[in-house]
Amino acid sequence: SFATGTRGCSDARPPLRAAANSRNAITESTLTAPTASVRGVHATDGDVDIIADAARALIADDDHAARAALAPIAGQTIVTHPVVAASQRPGRYPVGAGVQTRSPSRSVMGAVYRRDRFTCVYCARRTVVLPVLGLVSELLPAEFPWHPNWRRDVTHRFYWDLSTTLEHVEAVSTGGDWQAERNLVTACARCQYQKGNRSVADPGWQIRRTTASWDGLTALLPELWQRAGRPARMAAWVAEYQRRPH
Repeated sequence: SFATGTRGCSDARPPLRAAANSRNAITESTLTAPTASVRGVHATDGDVDIIADAARALIADDDHAARAALAPIAGQTIVTHPVVAASQRPGRYPVGAGVQTRSPSRSVMGAVYRRDRFTCVYCARRTVVLPVLGLVSELLPAEFPWHPNWRRDVTHRFYWDLSTTLEHVEAVSTGGDWQAERNLVTACARCQYQKGNRSVADPGWQIRRTTASWDGLTALLPELWQRAGRPARMAAWVAEYQRRPH
């Protein structure tokens, strides 16, 4: 089920229809073995560190250093650098009831991300929240491009791979509760798209929570937001990530 974790943040979230189309595209064609002419990419913590270095350089008003940090992954899309599928690849998607997924409240989403330490519960990779990625794209659009409909040939590969997403363990289309925290976990975009509405009972999709400390780069968000001119569409998420959990 699809929920990006950017409720109210229009420049970092595809429309629902575009998201559904994109999910089909990434599960059916993007998450495939690379060809001889197109190199597949398995993103690692090194990619996360690249985004962190670029964000810190932007906060320091050093655009040159930010571009240098992004150089190893600059301009990559899922067309030029397909996202390599996770090792767990269960069978076909079950037939759903056609119920449309809704996003829970911003505070619930933030609580789930904090609980799971902004780390994918399926593959244990660190993720980066979409508002941070969106601000990097706004400040360095050539190196880290983004498209409002997440066009495959424009939007940077990182969005499709290691952005933080909200995952319904039991998909809403198969009867899962769309807002109960017990049914919500943090997933990287790759695992979220790939799992779709399949069950965690399928091989390889067991939930594994980490005890490591990671914040999805939310600590950098306020200053990065300031550097980008405090865009109003990001304000609510900046406030949410600054809020101290109870």
